[in-house]
Amino acid sequence: MSTYNDEYEKLSLLGQGAFASIWKVRHRRLGYVRALKELNMGIENEDSPAFISFLNECGLLMRIGNGAHPGIVRVYQPRLISNKATVEMDFVDGLTINEYIREKIFVGFDEVMRFVREVTDALAYCHVDVYKDMMNPLEDQLKRNPDDARQFIINQDDEQRLIQKYGVVHNDLHSNNIMRRNRDGRFVLLDFGLAIQNGNSVKSSSRMDGAVEYKAPEKWDNEEYITTMSDIYSLGILFFEMLAGAVPFPFGQNPATGLANLVGMMKMHKYAEIPAIEPLRKKAFEQTHPGQAYVKDYPDWLEQTIRKCLAKRPEERFHDAKELQTHINQFDNQQQSPTAPQQQMPKDALEQLLKSYISQKPDISAKEILNALQPIEERQTDTLHAAPITKDTAKAEKAYPNITTFTVGDISFNMVRVDGGKYTMGATGETGIGAGDEEKPPHEVFVRTFLIGQTPVTQELWTAVMGSNPSKYQGKDHPVESVSWNDCQEFVKQLNLLTGQSFRLPNEEEWEFAARGGLQSQGFTFAGSNDIRQVAWYEANSGMTPQPVATKAPNELGLYDMSGNIFEWCHNNFYRYDTPSNPTTGKTRRGGGWNSSPKNCRVSFRYDNEPDKRSQIIGMRLAI
Repeated sequence: MSTYNDEYEKLSLLGQGAFASIWKVRHRRLGYVRALKELNMGIENEDSPAFISFLNECGLLMRIGNGAHPGIVRVYQPRLISNKATVEMDFVDGLTINEYIREKIFVGFDEVMRFVREVTDALAYCHVDVYKDMMNPLEDQLKRNPDDARQFIINQDDEQRLIQKYGVVHNDLHSNNIMRRNRDGRFVLLDFGLAIQNGNSVKSSSRMDGAVEYKAPEKWDNEEYITTMSDIYSLGILFFEMLAGAVPFPFGQNPATGLANLVGMMKMHKYAEIPAIEPLRKKAFEQTHPGQAYVKDYPDWLEQTIRKCLAKRPEERFHDAKELQTHINQFDNQQQSPTAPQQQMPKDALEQLLKSYISQKPDISAKEILNALQPIEERQTDTLHAAPITKDTAKAEKAYPNITTFTVGDISFNMVRVDGGKYTMGATGETGIGAGDEEKPPHEVFVRTFLIGQTPVTQELWTAVMGSNPSKYQGKDHPVESVSWNDCQEFVKQLNLLTGQSFRLPNEEEWEFAARGGLQSQGFTFAGSNDIRQVAWYEANSGMTPQPVATKAPNELGLYDMSGNIFEWCHNNFYRYDTPSNPTTGKTRRGGGWNSSPKNCRVSFRYDNEPDKRSQIIGMRLAI
């Protein structure tokens, strides 16, 4: 194995181009593994203007890394070694977005949205939030809060001044500067002015003029024009690329016409209309799903957002990534809103659905066949029609107007809309009484808008979908139990075939947000009250058996039994809050059960089980 300056052991070459090389290295004395970047040009000494510029660029990225944002790579030890400028970087084991898209061709919508949210969040930190970690209270003349000396009083003018001083423009966003980490799928933003020029890339970032496919119109006239709006344009190109599988304006690859290619690229960015995304996404889907029909799987608001990012005039775009993030947080789940228009499923897709359904239910009736062939919007007036308004349901809808009723056969169930927002997840205040380490540390998360079952799935609904009842304690209005996480996945699959919807288990962040009362939360220890007896069936009042659903008081959102009665599976794997990137093989369950102590019925209590475990204390609740 070769060495570098007797300090590092070179493990592998990660990238090489005209301006720099990157090696995966191990420090020979300390044993840590990192990426080491070496600029190819020779530098005479540390007083050289080239090295000083290099240090300034490294210092910028090191200051950004002070906040330890998980989506921004950190750099260490910029030095001059053997007349070469070098810097250590986090080793990110994964694929660049360019490589990832080439491998996948068609990227699923959930992954597209994860990319949109995570990269926007990283850039919002650079554009705006970085000041919170970099500000100097003395130098910036900040006043301490007289009620809490750990905090500072920062008004709107102060904030704008700090953002102006500390905010950072990336100025080089492209698909080779963002990686998808293999370990946890997180998207990580790389170099700020230190980007390696990868000669193997199909993108034009290998050329001296930079990544021209991502270059904002105003920068073609003036390279020194560096603003947050230029970053937003490049980000819009990346969003387009993830969704469509290609950039809107591909660069010509014929070396003989290089200058003409550049001129053509400039004209397209400055004057050409942005292509429609759907035909490109359809083409990518058909390439990777032969014989299957593409049905539009992304909302109109996302394409409208991308087009706003790609406005020709900078002032018509989002001002910065923080403004874009606020927009996304408000609208990113609009496609799942119960009031959103439903698209008609093409006939060939319906036939494919029917074939799949028949293969799993060979005794399907003629009525079910006709129903499966109906367009989704027609089925909603039949199998998904609103339940007849009774005295009880009318009262519920008046108190909680965000209720949507679905019907399978003659069994109806309610879903409650939970508006998205930020909250502190984990052991907080009264919810932290007796909390274990798995509930700590409390941390802020964002949850997008979703629907969640008003009650746990009942045995009546399970039987209507699956044809049998696995529960130990039988009762049609009791929660289904003795079902594994794997069983719940099969239930959801069958329910979606019956309804044409996209039901699923809630993820853990959604579950706790809903249990706390969402944006209407009053900070209760249990779901809806500080008095467990009002809202939960638990060890002291259940008779040590499950009880009918919705027979205790609901929480602030009108949700029943989120504390006690039955534990509920969540979609995601269990992980410790202090090491979220290292999940276990077990699936999370929440809420406490009929045999639980009050401690285990708190809204922040969490536990895990292997996905094949069945128990008479574990059931499920739907989300969509």
